[in-house]
Amino acid sequence: MLSQIASLKPASREQVREGLVLIVLGLLRKVLIGDAAGRIVDNLFGQPDLYRSPELLAGLLLFSIQIYADFSGYSHIARGWQSCSASS
Repeated sequence: MLSQIASLKPASREQVREGLVLIVLGLLRKVLIGDAAGRIVDNLFGQPDLYRSPELLAGLLLFSIQIYADFSGYSHIARGWQSCSASS
């Protein structure tokens, strides 16, 4: 494994740029979409007896959006980090 680590080359300027774009897009997706949906979902499901069925169904949809945005954002961040790091 040491020989593989020793043979790594620094990332190119283009790889770093692409990686940073992916990281920023992932953070925006996670924070702006995932966290915003999460606040609404937490309010809805924190006290479900205060809401009617349509609001709770909307909460289910928002929960799906929250989960998707969180995982998708984290995946973009991981891909961006890999792109910015050294390559073989």
